[in-house]
Amino acid sequence: MTVAKFRNPLVLGLVALAGATSGCIIDNGSSCSGGSGVQADWTISDPTGAPLSCAQAGAVFVNFFVDGTQIDQVPCSSGALSEAVIPGTHTVRAQLIASNGAIIDSVDSTVTVPSCGVTTLPTIPFALTTCSQGAIHASWALSQNGQSVSCAAGDQVLMTVDGANAAFACSDYQGTTPPVTGGVNHNLSLTLIDASNAVLSQTQTMALYVHCATTEDIGTVPFTLQ
Repeated sequence: MTVAKFRNPLVLGLVALAGATSGCIIDNGSSCSGGSGVQADWTISDPTGAPLSCAQAGAVFVNFFVDGTQIDQVPCSSGALSEAVIPGTHTVRAQLIASNGAIIDSVDSTVTVPSCGVTTLPTIPFALTTCSQGAIHASWALSQNGQSVSCAAGDQVLMTVDGANAAFACSDYQGTTPPVTGGVNHNLSLTLIDASNAVLSQTQTMALYVHCATTEDIGTVPFTLQ
């Protein structure tokens, strides 16, 4: 899983103060006279420090405040804005916002804006203190003597997560577990049984990390029949 860092520059605007002389619009570092801008990017991590995407974190927007005044709201995964700014030292607050408007995390920083140019803030480290549930998805295929075979009537596949079984008709050839705790490792195994509950084939137990609000797909599991 790659680090969920979004590198689209965001130029934060500081609205011109009353009576200020003319400023200019800053767009990704364009030269100007009498104004400047600030760039920022961010990462999101779960409670264990593992990286998350915006979707995994349940985040849709990032709100930006300068000296206590909200200047814009941008999509979590992309977006850009630019406004005239006033040189000086300012407090910037970034808030990670959920689809219901709740604040997932808030990070404050201080930036000194020069008379002209673009100032880059340190990467904003959004972090979740709680983690939404995830799930595990698997597909399966059967073979015997090197040849692909079909499921027999009554065959089932058990997906066992931390000792709890979820049963699926073998003929479905796929299944997704009920919700499991996100942001932790789980012990997972799959077992093919027949109508009398006799074990036909079984995987080894494997450790699988389930990200927050994510259905982890382990791919196709091969069951070999004797």
